[in-house]
Amino acid sequence: MAGRCLLMVTAAMLALSLAVAEENTTSPPVEPVFPEGNNFYFDIDLSDPLYDEITAEAPVPPRRIPAFPQLLPREKITTRNIRNICGRRNSRIYNGEETEPNEYPWQVWLVTLWTDRRAASCGGSIISSQWVMTAAHCLSRSNIPVTIIRVTVGAHDRLIPGTTGGYNVYASAYAIHWNYGFPAYDIALIHLQQPLTLSRTVMPVCLPPSSWVKDDFVNEVITVSGWGRTEEGTAPRNLRDIETKGVSLSTCRSVYGQGLSDTVLCTDGTKLRKVCYGDSGGPAMIERNRRMYQVGVVSFTGSCSSTRPDGHCRVARMVGWIWFFLGYSF
Repeated sequence: MAGRCLLMVTAAMLALSLAVAEENTTSPPVEPVFPEGNNFYFDIDLSDPLYDEITAEAPVPPRRIPAFPQLLPREKITTRNIRNICGRRNSRIYNGEETEPNEYPWQVWLVTLWTDRRAASCGGSIISSQWVMTAAHCLSRSNIPVTIIRVTVGAHDRLIPGTTGGYNVYASAYAIHWNYGFPAYDIALIHLQQPLTLSRTVMPVCLPPSSWVKDDFVNEVITVSGWGRTEEGTAPRNLRDIETKGVSLSTCRSVYGQGLSDTVLCTDGTKLRKVCYGDSGGPAMIERNRRMYQVGVVSFTGSCSSTRPDGHCRVARMVGWIWFFLGYSF
């Protein structure tokens, strides 16, 4: 009996020592980074035709909406008004990665310019006739004012939007979530100078119900669209999409650390169907009853070529904040 006890104690001590050793060799958390990495904010070449085009058209610089507006909403916009028309996906290409023109009619392309002549290129999505949703990091730089936010709607080829009925509009104001601290609450809203004319090619995406706030959509198909770089490292002019799957927040925290905010929704990266340069701010969507609901705003990755999960701002956590602003007219 004593020998058996000694054997059991020895086995227990060995198991404990192996567990400690395994814990000590666990990889440290990976730092979340913008899909653009260190190249996210780029310098604008003054000889670049894009700079001339944007600045020639440039209106009054958009103002940042204060964190706690004192005015009550001046226009009533009900969820029913938008839900009647939102999320209707046009015909699609199966087993392909380039979308059909206007397959996602809420997809927009953003170019943000700051006073120091740096810029950012991002995706975004239409959520009403006068509001666009994107990532906070596409608009926020410490103590450097935004001078221009140009929004291209209805585009397939982002550089020639008119071929699919697209055009450029400008922001009059923008709101960054007041709790933003990358990657937590990485969401922003852009108010357009003039209301969009909604049509088959320019349409809002559906916002998720707040009841989805804790749903990680594990193993459910999540579609992400954007003009981000391809596997070959090239920047496509035509809109592309990928289909991936949701992964649990606990799985994501095992990679990025236990401090990862629950405002983050993660998608699988093991099959290398991931976000990359240029996808920030774009929509991560699921389909319900033949409508597309945006459940995430593209926020970060562990690198374009890694198998680590991608992170998105969890839109269901933000719907109260979003609807608060949709009532404003500037």
